[in-house]
Amino acid sequence: MSEKAIVRLTSPTGKLYKCQKAFRVIKQRPQKGPTDVRVADIYKDDLRLALATLNLAAIRIYGYLITNQDGYVGGLSRADIIATMHISSKSYDNGIKELIEKGFFEFTGEFATDGEETAPLYNFYERPRQPIVKNT
Repeated sequence: MSEKAIVRLTSPTGKLYKCQKAFRVIKQRPQKGPTDVRVADIYKDDLRLALATLNLAAIRIYGYLITNQDGYVGGLSRADIIATMHISSKSYDNGIKELIEKGFFEFTGEFATDGEETAPLYNFYERPRQPIVKNT
């Protein structure tokens, strides 16, 4: 069995719970063009892509995650996202699944720890890692 990298949480609460995923926010640094500016710390085109291609639950989870700073590592609290974003447990599951399928959320092969618990670490990208193929 190969050793997995361990990433320390940067969350101010710094707590993980069993059966919880951890996430790291990955944001693009350079401005992409003269007409594309950061809006609420996200590129306008990236936000529009998310809004145009994700279903409501996935958009709400995207909105929850994108408000964190670049490089932030924290526990993905199912209960907090459900309560804060006003979605059901089933919508949460479907939203996370959609974010993974469309390349916004990707398992890194690493794990995060708070010193007691460890959790699989997923990178959250403001723009999907692979191009989204539109249904025709």
